[in-house]
Parts: sequence; structure tokens; C-alpha cells
Amino acid sequence: MSEFRKDPISQRWVIFSGGEKKPEEYSYSMAEINSDSENCPFCEKNRHMIETEIASKSVNGRWAARIVNNKFPALIENINIEKYADGIYDQMTGYGYHEVIIDSHDHNIPFHELSQIEIEAVIELFLERFKTFRRDKTLKYVLFFKNFGAPAGASLSHSHSQLVATPVVPKIVMEELNSAKKYFNYKERCIFCDLINQEFIDEKRIITSNDSFIAIVPYAPRFPFESWILPKIHESSFGDISSYEISNLASVLKDVLNRLETVFPKLPYNFVIHTAPFENHCKDYYHWHIEIMPRLTKVAGFEWGSGFYITETSPEHAASYLK
Repeated sequence: MSEFRKDPISQRWVIFSGGEKKPEEYSYSMAEINSDSENCPFCEKNRHMIETEIASKSVNGRWAARIVNNKFPALIENINIEKYADGIYDQMTGYGYHEVIIDSHDHNIPFHELSQIEIEAVIELFLERFKTFRRDKTLKYVLFFKNFGAPAGASLSHSHSQLVATPVVPKIVMEELNSAKKYFNYKERCIFCDLINQEFIDEKRIITSNDSFIAIVPYAPRFPFESWILPKIHESSFGDISSYEISNLASVLKDVLNRLETVFPKLPYNFVIHTAPFENHCKDYYHWHIEIMPRLTKVAGFEWGSGFYITETSPEHAASYLK
């Protein structure tokens, strides 16, 4: 039976069309992994193609992850921030940072097939850059994200992630912050913490968990088989995680991505890290997390025009498959 569900954090409504579509009934364009590496700038043999390496991490005597400048950056770091108006319209110079994290040493090894210690190295690089940008008073936010497969926006098949540091807080994050603050002002509790407690009570949408993190299919997902990873304890900023948490985060992230790969081989996906802004005034009510969005369906006219999303598999059934 068709039903509406409201996401308690974004306040967004989604529609479940009913019918409980099974994994084998989805048709999707697979991510190309073993493509030609001859001219890949991310491969070790072509290291000369990249002029500047910002940072790197090694595992067992070889590099596991490297950060380099994006060849085609959306934002530019060596300009001044200038804000001005054009009539009723607001503009500002495109100041910021756009970097690439090459997160696999081997051209043919996708992220989910890396060892846990290699994924830990990637997360450590994320954390180092977060702390660096947080010290820059002109910046307010950094978004870490991965596009896996051309249908998810990846232009190169060699596994990589990206970061964009900006002088403004992204709109979607602001919506989460405002909703979480409103909830906290009313109940004096973090909505994310309450959500986690509810999921442990219901036990219907949990995918997996360990000492530090829980992975769930959210109650009102935008996309079929969407997954969230959240710290079990209250933490507003990704930048404050401990080395112990890094290990557990690498473990649960690899676990969830491998489960998706098992159900949907070579499935394109995006993941993003949502965290508190650098000026963290939301320690009490915001809770950082990772959102993993499989590319099983396309956003079309109804979604763009209404803001609703339509899903053909309930989160409860999706979680049961991923379990």
C-alpha cells in the first residue's frame, strides 16, 4: 500500500509506492572499474602528471592515500572574498578549496575492496584536512564526498574521493541544523540521539553496528537502499573523532559498502559526510553522520518539481536484504 513518510531531521516527505520491489528487479548502469590505466593521473606510474601533492598516508611501505589539487576546481583558493549585490541578487567571489583524495593505490581496486587499515588511512587524511581548514577563519565548512561510477558523477574510474571547503555552510546542512536546533529547544535532546535510540528499539532498519557506530536505512529515505552511519555517542563534529573511532568507522563503512556490493554488484553510489560547521555552535543538538546514496533510480520531473522522492522498496525490507 502506498504511503507518505516524513523525515524527522530534514522535514522532507517521501512516498513509498508499495509493492516492495526486490533487488533483482532493479535495473541500473554498473560502475566501470577495470578501465584503461595507461593515462590515469592517479596511478603511481603516472605520478608525474600531478604537479603538487598536498598530503599522503602510507600503509605497509607504500602510499595508501594521497591528496592533490583538483585539476578543474569549482572554487579557487588564491583570491579574496568579496561580496556584492546585483540588484536584488547576491554574489561573492568563488573562494574555497577543491581537492581530490586518491584513495586506492591500485587502479583496479574499488574503495570497498580496500583493507580496513587502508580505509583508516583515508579517514585520517580526511581528518587532517578538516583540522587544517578549521583553522582558516575565512572558511565555514568542508564537505567530503565520494562519487563511485560514472552514473554517480565520477569522471575517472580509479577510486577517489573529493573535498570542497567553502566560506558558506551548505543549504542542506543548514536545514538539518535548523531542524535539530528546533527539536532541541523543544525537548532538550538531540534528535539524532533520539533517532538512534528509536532504531535500537524498533530493530527493523538496523544494518549493522559496532562499539562506536550504527548503520541504518533511515525511516524516510530519498533513495532505495539509502544508508546512514552515525556515531553511537553524541558527537557534533567529524573533526573530533578519536583514533579508536577511526578504526571502527573504517570497519563499519567497509562493511556497509560490501553489503551493498553483495546485493547490487558494481552499484554506483555517492556518500557524503555531514558535520557541524567550523564555528560549532551546535554541540548540543547536531550529530555528524555519513549518508550513502545508491544510484538505483533517477531523479525526474516529479522529484524536481515537488521536492518529494518516490521509493519502491521500504527501508524495512531494504535493511533486511542488507543484513
